[in-house]
Amino acid sequence: MLYGSIFILFVLLAIAGRKKKITDSGREESSARAKSGIEECFFNMALFLYEWWPFRRRKNPLVSEYLTRLHPGQAPPLLKRQHEVERIKLCLIVLFAGNMIALFLWISGSGENALVEGAYLLRDEQGGSSREVNLLARSSKGEEAQARLTLQALGYSEKEQEILYEKMLEELQEKALGENISWNAVSKPLMLADTFPPYPFILSWHSSNPIFLTSGGKVAAWEDVAQQPEQTALVELTVRVSGENFEREYSFYARVCPEQKERSFSEAVTEELEILERETIEKDKVWLPDEIQGEKVVWTEQGEDKSTTIFFLGLAGAAAVFWLQGREPEKALARKQQLMEREYPAVISKLTLYLGAGMNIKGAWERIAENAEGKNANPVYGEMLFTCREMESGITEAEAYTRFGKRVRQQCYVRFTTLLVQNLKKGNAALLLLLHQEALAAMEEHASRIKRAGEETATKLLLPMMMLMGMVMILIMVPAFMSM
Repeated sequence: MLYGSIFILFVLLAIAGRKKKITDSGREESSARAKSGIEECFFNMALFLYEWWPFRRRKNPLVSEYLTRLHPGQAPPLLKRQHEVERIKLCLIVLFAGNMIALFLWISGSGENALVEGAYLLRDEQGGSSREVNLLARSSKGEEAQARLTLQALGYSEKEQEILYEKMLEELQEKALGENISWNAVSKPLMLADTFPPYPFILSWHSSNPIFLTSGGKVAAWEDVAQQPEQTALVELTVRVSGENFEREYSFYARVCPEQKERSFSEAVTEELEILERETIEKDKVWLPDEIQGEKVVWTEQGEDKSTTIFFLGLAGAAAVFWLQGREPEKALARKQQLMEREYPAVISKLTLYLGAGMNIKGAWERIAENAEGKNANPVYGEMLFTCREMESGITEAEAYTRFGKRVRQQCYVRFTTLLVQNLKKGNAALLLLLHQEALAAMEEHASRIKRAGEETATKLLLPMMMLMGMVMILIMVPAFMSM
């Protein structure tokens, strides 16, 4: 079975991943990044697949560039491996969850068969619930017909009152007429049900002429009445209404006019099952007919298998997760750049303040970079701290600022570092004034950016507002029209 085979495949993959030790420049093992037992298991499987699958040899320069810009200072091969393994891990989790749900549905559905020995159906005990049974009938000629049977439980009679009985009779004849237009021309099967919800009665029907109309509401076929003196008949239908300490009978007449047409095998199976269900409501075993239309019938039950749908949904979900995770570096980089651009006025204002207090550029830069230690620090402070470490490693101050601008790749920060580099190389007595002007310009640009974002948000809210207005108009107008 497919779901069991996939589960076994996951088990084998988990065993292989547990034994496999993945090493890199630091001889990092698979369990180093795990946070829990389950995550460790899927992480090991993902690492094993990464080494075995072509992911390791696949080259994607754009994703590598995004990852390098997101995590400066880390080795690109390690970043690529971590990203790909995370994608595979999430994909495996979704696929495993979908397969397990499908497996449980298949197991639970296979144990609820109502057909016993291919011959009879078992009802639930008294007080139980009804259930739908899907049956497949095969004739000796090879014909097949699918049919759905609502198998009621062994029921208790309900206590009934006379007023409910009178009210039910007003609706019963119209309901029993079925698809027929009038009781004066009955040519289609009648809806002679054994119950009539919501009324708490048990109904039993009797026909005065079973040749033309059976007690189950089945109209005779044309060939059955073709030899009769008349091909139509006035039939008296009597319904016995039973309940606890209550029993009534009511009679009415129907003019039965059989139509000259041939029933298909599928129609015959459906009608036989409906009549059988009504006539055996008090029996715990419902024996299915051996013959229909003179042909021997072999019965098998068809269960509703929803496991396939769940499995393919899990498969689609795994593919979607894998695709979305592939775009995550680009989105993360866009979020990082947006946060850095939003923080630019604060950065340049702090630098101007520190320079005005008498600090040199390097000291002011290091003081600002200390904000990177906060839990919710803006990523720009992390980039500045990385620049400080570059200067500590021996890179010149001007070169470190230039690298910062190239790494960030935002116009405002490139302009900012250009001013600092020019001051270091050529000297610029007006640096403090230029930075002050840059800070004012950055604040104005930040204010205009917030204003544009507010206008975009207002535009996006137009559609929900129009939908709400339409709903309010419907709530007001519908009652007004109904009261007219």
